[in-house]
Amino acid sequence: MEDAMRKVWAALLRTELIGIAEVHNEHGALYIDRAGRCYQGSGIHDAFSFEGASFNEAIERLLLGRRSRPMLRPDQTAIRWYGDEILADDPRVYKWQ
Repeated sequence: MEDAMRKVWAALLRTELIGIAEVHNEHGALYIDRAGRCYQGSGIHDAFSFEGASFNEAIERLLLGRRSRPMLRPDQTAIRWYGDEILADDPRVYKWQ
């Protein structure tokens, strides 16, 4: 699932996403793009999130247990995130477009 998700998001973001680490007890993967922004893809369900504008910001967020910001594809209107249903207009959603 992770590789297919990475390819979909790389196309949507119009960048290359390189896997650099496994996160959350190997339940997700951390990716970095050409501009240095970091994202996380779930290995459990159809979720992708913004971790930080830089590697340092992403690692700080992960190490301190701060939640990343969910991202929705154009075909999604909602996503389950940490047990909550997050709608597209929720301020916690990272606006990547």
